[in-house]
Amino acid sequence: MARMPETICFVDACYVSPDRRARAARKLAGKPVLEWIVRAATEAQRISGVVVVTSEDPENDFVNRLVPPDIPVHRGPSHRPLDCFVSALDRFQPEAAVRLLGVCPFVDSTFLDLLVGAAERCREVDYVAYCDQTGRPAILSSPGPWIEWYRAVSLSRLVRRLQPHVPEDPTEFVLRYKTSFRMHLIPCPKELEAECLPLALESDEDWEFTEMVFEFLGPDACNLRRVMHLLGVRTSSSSTNHTHAAKPSAG
Repeated sequence: MARMPETICFVDACYVSPDRRARAARKLAGKPVLEWIVRAATEAQRISGVVVVTSEDPENDFVNRLVPPDIPVHRGPSHRPLDCFVSALDRFQPEAAVRLLGVCPFVDSTFLDLLVGAAERCREVDYVAYCDQTGRPAILSSPGPWIEWYRAVSLSRLVRRLQPHVPEDPTEFVLRYKTSFRMHLIPCPKELEAECLPLALESDEDWEFTEMVFEFLGPDACNLRRVMHLLGVRTSSSSTNHTHAAKPSAG
């Protein structure tokens, strides 16, 4: 039986704004949002490990206090998410890497496994991600529990070759040099398209809703299928047409 490639999930906690730092530290059902994200990632069956990645910015020192003690935290060499991500790849040496934004507590491990499974079936690819209706990576469309799969060596080699002329964000880097990456985009799961779910916690109303869900479901709140069943939410094929865009970083 062929050995499955080692895939590590890197939770991007390279926060640059006070608001994002405050959201990551805010507690839901007694635990910080970042801890919920990390714990949900550890439930994925196709992930061999989880690492939290943050920057050298002293304002991000708090990240270490939010992460469970059994999960390693990697401090990157700069404030740039791409540099931090690549330095984590160099340190941990996985065959493949999943990048998960540390901004949304509604992380369902099922969708991590689906993405990794798709990447493992599509040989000779360097980048796999969910896409929106426009065909672009969904991580560029809206805040949410978005994930990307990278072939680690392909990303690291190209970044080193093109330094210092690279953007700050990994997704922006892939799209800028997409002719150098073998990309595969798959349709976004309907559960992630539900426009009524406050996936990014950007308002007081979003927080009130999320606190209610977490108080009722506890750990199962990270399971989007469970949340949507509870709420009786119907997904809409038009729900990826969001009215606001977010920079694809933990920001």
